[in-house]
Amino acid sequence: MQLAAILDQYHDSFQTKYGSRLLPGHLRAIDAISRCRTPQAGQLLVQCLDCGHETCRPRSCGRQLPSMPKS
Repeated sequence: MQLAAILDQYHDSFQTKYGSRLLPGHLRAIDAISRCRTPQAGQLLVQCLDCGHETCRPRSCGRQLPSMPKS
């Protein structure tokens, strides 16, 4: 199971229990991880410098977590 799926599943109960203790940075990280590599994060157009082939890649949150596949 990926971290984003766990965050989505338990977000409401987590917020209820720990919301008053979370710092703004924690909330930004949770939001970024939840949106990582989803349509909400947008896409990048990547072009090969050698052949010019273009492809769209999902945007990452930039956090290197074990549950986030590197593609």
